[in-house]
Amino acid sequence: MGDNTDAPRGVTAGELAAVLQAMDEKYRSLFDALSRQVGSSRAEVEAKEEIHPLQLPHVKLEGAESYASWAEHAETILVSRKLEGYILGTIEKPAEESSKEGQRWKMTNALVRAWLLSSLSPQIAKQVERIKEASEIWRLLKSTYSGAGNEMMACRIQKDLQGLCQGEKSVVEYELGTGRRLGTGRMHDGLYYLDNSASPTVAAVMSSSPHEEFLLLHRRLGHMSFAILGQLYPNLYNKIRKERLACDACQYGKQTRSTYVASGNRSDVPLQIIHSDVWGPSGVVSINGYRYFVTFIDCCTRTTWVYVLRNKDYKTGGDEGERDNEIETREMIVGVIPAGDMSNGEGDDILEAEQEQTQGELQNTQSKESLLSRPNEKRYLHVYSRRHRPRKEHVQEDKIVSMRQDSEVLEEIDVSDSSSPLVSPASEGIDSLPYEDLDVPIAQRKPPRSTAGKLPSKLAPYDVSNHVSYASIGSSYMSFIAALDSAESIPHNWQEAKQHPKWRAAMMEEMEALDKNNTWVITTLPTNKKVVGCKWVFTIKQTPEGKVKRYKARLVAKGYSQTYGVDYDETFAPVAKMNTVRAIISIASNKGWNLFQMDVKNAFLHGELQEEVYMEIPPGFNSHETKGKVCKLVKSLYGLKQSSRAWFGRFSKEVCSLGYRQSNADHTLFFKHRSNKITILVVYVDDIVITGNDDEEIKYLKETLAKTFEVKDLGYLHYFLGIELAYGAQGIYLSQRKYTLDLLAETGMLGCKPAATPIEQNHCILADSGDPIDKSKYQRLVGHLIYLSHTRPDIAYAVSIVSRYMHDPRSSHMDAVNRILRYLKNCPGKGITFSNNGHLRIKGYTDADWAGCLDDRRSTSGYCIFLGGNLVSWRSKKQSVVARSTAEAEFRSMASGLCELMWLKILLSELQLYDGAPLELYCDNQATISMVNNPVHHDRTKHIGIDRHFIRENLEDGTLHISFVKSNDQLADALTKGVNVVRFDELCYKMGLRDVFAPS
Repeated sequence: MGDNTDAPRGVTAGELAAVLQAMDEKYRSLFDALSRQVGSSRAEVEAKEEIHPLQLPHVKLEGAESYASWAEHAETILVSRKLEGYILGTIEKPAEESSKEGQRWKMTNALVRAWLLSSLSPQIAKQVERIKEASEIWRLLKSTYSGAGNEMMACRIQKDLQGLCQGEKSVVEYELGTGRRLGTGRMHDGLYYLDNSASPTVAAVMSSSPHEEFLLLHRRLGHMSFAILGQLYPNLYNKIRKERLACDACQYGKQTRSTYVASGNRSDVPLQIIHSDVWGPSGVVSINGYRYFVTFIDCCTRTTWVYVLRNKDYKTGGDEGERDNEIETREMIVGVIPAGDMSNGEGDDILEAEQEQTQGELQNTQSKESLLSRPNEKRYLHVYSRRHRPRKEHVQEDKIVSMRQDSEVLEEIDVSDSSSPLVSPASEGIDSLPYEDLDVPIAQRKPPRSTAGKLPSKLAPYDVSNHVSYASIGSSYMSFIAALDSAESIPHNWQEAKQHPKWRAAMMEEMEALDKNNTWVITTLPTNKKVVGCKWVFTIKQTPEGKVKRYKARLVAKGYSQTYGVDYDETFAPVAKMNTVRAIISIASNKGWNLFQMDVKNAFLHGELQEEVYMEIPPGFNSHETKGKVCKLVKSLYGLKQSSRAWFGRFSKEVCSLGYRQSNADHTLFFKHRSNKITILVVYVDDIVITGNDDEEIKYLKETLAKTFEVKDLGYLHYFLGIELAYGAQGIYLSQRKYTLDLLAETGMLGCKPAATPIEQNHCILADSGDPIDKSKYQRLVGHLIYLSHTRPDIAYAVSIVSRYMHDPRSSHMDAVNRILRYLKNCPGKGITFSNNGHLRIKGYTDADWAGCLDDRRSTSGYCIFLGGNLVSWRSKKQSVVARSTAEAEFRSMASGLCELMWLKILLSELQLYDGAPLELYCDNQATISMVNNPVHHDRTKHIGIDRHFIRENLEDGTLHISFVKSNDQLADALTKGVNVVRFDELCYKMGLRDVFAPS
């Protein structure tokens, strides 16, 4: 660490000239010796042609300016001696060097090589003398100085490069000796662009200026003062110009308000006076959940301690004096998050707490020895800036994160050893190249001591094995990781997809379907018309077992660029309600009908457009014939605003032309009566479910649809919209087992501890309880649970609770979501059973939890409706207004349940399956039943007259019959409140929920 290194001495012009002359004489003597050797061996070779001695060249190669004349003169001499093949590469080296031909080639190549070296200037000859073949020397000199194959701009750049010097040599000559490639420039629009994905060697070269090295150390060491840093690195400090040292961050940081007048109290004893201050709260929570930090500064030694806090009143605990592990805690953060876009802009500050702690540690570098009487320990540091932002991806916070590596990684620097090199030896000496900090990935958590690798003490590229190790992972987990690595990947764009035969075939299949359907006409874009873009979307369709069923490529129009009233008008198109699907399955189960499924291939392509829409040529299928052309869409295409409406209009028209009627209860349901038989069809976008007792009509319907559309007959209904159907002696069983397991795998909850119920019995979930969390992640999870509740009424109430806080989710709400996931882990295969009960009577249970919401004291309504003894509809929802009594809450819940009963009656009546029996409604509130049966008006019931009159009208005309049910038999109880385990299991069984996958 001292200044004993000798300073480099300058070389005078006289000394340089003497060296160059000596080198010139060396190459000439070598040339003469080889010429004599070739002449003496001429009679020993088999070839008889005479090799005349080569005259010494009169023109030397000094640089790019003299290359043309030198090359012509040299080639003329060699042609005259029939030796041009040794520089042009036409005379190849024999395979066997020991043969006579091999010996002759070796001697002649040495002659030509020596002659070439003697014709070069000493500076250039020194750079290529390591090359053994004359043809390689000739090729390298030609590519370096001729400018062949480049435009005038490239020639000018090469000429300018000759003026850039590294010591006594030009940049070209300097790098010619190393044989390395610094980078690759690609020409575009007359300019050469350097590839940004530089190698670590290039990164080291770019940051190897002494000035930049010093500033890099300044930033890595927490913006330590230049004077102190100069004492740590005197050799580097002496190489730079002091007046050029400037740090913008330091200048900004020093722009503060005027300080208070110094008190004059200064201690000479360590730890006698300590200054403390608390900063916060931060607008962004750190990666470990901290929002505050407190500093303690020793007045004597200026040693600084920084503690991060989650709350302002949080006490860290433990000994606040000397900490033996403080060096280790700073090894947790070893880099920065790769650059990327983050819409919420919060990525700049997530490391703020850790940054402050690191800053405090670095300030103690010079004072630790005086306070703790021990040398500084090794540290491995990197620089990160506020411009670095993390890429926002949907990943699990507590699982292995796959991070996109968009940049190279800085080398490790041991700052405790001043003699260690700062850059790789290959990059030393370049002092005028630009410098840029590079992004490095974050290790979010310090690895265990037992599995951590050894950090390099010198320079080394970043090695992930230093932070992640599989040494202690069992064989089962290794198999799981291998399965993850071998999973099918979906291309991000069409360029990537075209590299794989399976995806390329999927794209061609999509284009053939579009061409077969006459989707568009190639034409020229008319004036005053705009064009809609398009893109490729890729997905993998899987079987219920998770196996690959089909590689699917879809050409999608960018409909978000369409203008209402110009490119489209109406966009609404109905889809089948899940209540309708369950009702049809219950009818089929009670009637003994078969359920069939059909799939319309490229359904949206069959819709006919009424508007004039022009689209770009599909990416990857452009040609010279389509240059300047666009696609005029004749049929609808996925992605257009009106595509769904156009497809459903076309499908409805075709089905109705076959004599089918469209139901008023659900417009996606079509039915046809013929000879006291019925055929029912339900369509959900491109999935069709068919049932009925008219087998001939069903066969005719399938054949007709196959002729009109490209339809695939899937046979009996087994897998529909993520719902699995199984047939057995007890009836039809519906579940979403695969969907549940996929959700648990996605959230990392496959190994969690199961829960017996989806929500606690006496839960206390408030809107503002807990810290804010990622809104998009919460909304995505709750959305999955809402879809899962189509076959899981047991989680309906819990999902209703967590869905109330989608706008502002907190940590307590996420705990409730995790509780639901733990319950699903307990019974992932639970679902609804549809039995053959021999009737189609309609009955329902309604209940209400009065003032159950602790935030606004509103009540929760719940009902479950049975058709033919099978549960087909249920709901759990918070009421829109505050109820003043339990009877009022029950009234509103009863009105909601009655609406669902009336809808089922209308559906059965259209299908001619309603037997005229009154609708059965069960309620456990005597006051509500009394007010319905007795038209009494008083102050406590006059404001709920609408619901009461609605119920009473249906009661009086015989449509509805209301009965009292005990609370123990109230099946809707699980839809309004949390219940204990025994009660919950009992209600699930009565509602028809079974788990056929559970061990018996």
